[in-house]
Formats: sequence, structure tokens, C-alpha cells
Amino acid sequence: MIKLRPYQQDSIARLKESIYTGNNRVLLQASTGAGKTIIGCEMIRRAIAKNKAVLFIAHRKEIINQTSGKLDQFGIEHGVIMANHPRHQPANLVQVASIQTLTRRDKPKADLIIIDETHLACDETFSVLSPSKAR
Repeated sequence: MIKLRPYQQDSIARLKESIYTGNNRVLLQASTGAGKTIIGCEMIRRAIAKNKAVLFIAHRKEIINQTSGKLDQFGIEHGVIMANHPRHQPANLVQVASIQTLTRRDKPKADLIIIDETHLACDETFSVLSPSKAR
């Protein structure tokens, strides 16, 4: 298990506070090397402890594999939705998905969606996540 740094714990507390006040879409901005993936993994760990389904979306194979590796370090069972990926386990509560592959497949149920490199979410590719197109 990875021990969070105080600023990472504070980031999670602020995200939770924002969600509890009614914000459905919150953004975490942190410098390179601050451990955003670790923060995300901790949020995922907490969500699955409440039996919530999680979808982590990224746009590059390297980020998909990095996130999958961090989830392994946290001991979190997960599947990967990406063309030709050996870790296809759709029954798991946590799915790490390539946005490119997600546009061509049925979307998994998700109570929490984490998008890496959120500035790219303005791209039309991400319209697949709109409520009218969700399954």
C-alpha cells in the first residue's frame, strides 16, 4: 500500500468537500510529479470500498499502463478497456479505458469517472461520455 503525502490527503479532502456540496464535476490540478495518479488510485480505493463502480479514462497507452500498474500497487482489481489489451476483465468494478476504444464499445456502469489530461476532454471524442450517449 502506498502512503499518501499530506498534500495528497488534503487534495482528496477538498475534492470530497466539493462533491458533497453538490458539484458533480470537479477538477484536480497539480504539478508534474505531485502524484495525481496516486491520488486517483486512493479515490478509487475509497469508492470500491463503498461498492461503487469506477471508470478511469485516458488517451494514451502509456497512461493506461501506468495507471494499471499503480492500481496493482494499491491491490485494486481492475480491467482494461483497450484494443488488444490482455487485461480484459469487464466484471471488475474498476475499469481503465482508452477513450479511443471506449467510443467503439458499450460503456461500463460508473459511479465515479476520472479523466486523465482533462484539458483533452473538450475534444469531440469525449462526447461519448455525455448522459444522452451513456448506456
